[in-house]
Amino acid sequence: MRALAVCQDELVIRTLHQVLAGAFDVEFLVESRPMARRLSDDGVPVTVAEAHASYPVMCRADGMMYHDALSVAARGLGLAVERHDRGEEVGRAADRLGVSVEEVERFLQTAGQRLGPPWQKEHRLAAAAAIGVLAARLQLSLFA
Repeated sequence: MRALAVCQDELVIRTLHQVLAGAFDVEFLVESRPMARRLSDDGVPVTVAEAHASYPVMCRADGMMYHDALSVAARGLGLAVERHDRGEEVGRAADRLGVSVEEVERFLQTAGQRLGPPWQKEHRLAAAAAIGVLAARLQLSLFA
């Protein structure tokens, strides 16, 4: 898996490279060209162009780095980690429960109404993802 990490501390970059190199294809976004040269000379994959070209890329890369670090740490503790692409949560839950997407959507809408604010799109998608994971491990029904 390819990962893009945003980090501006050379020691942290070198440490992450050593720790993650076997598990991930990590490229580091750095702002300092001199630091990028030193790291590159030592075999650490770096880029500065993307970092300078797009603030949203830096923000996304930062989030990806934290997500990957948490996933690696969880696996190291023996916790199961399941990844999915954003937007497939409801469909995956429906498939694993053997029901329609509409039934899962109705369930999530009812759950949100009962729970009250704040129940936003991210909460609904997180609940759908959790339901999909649990459905794969347990005998679950939305209507029991």
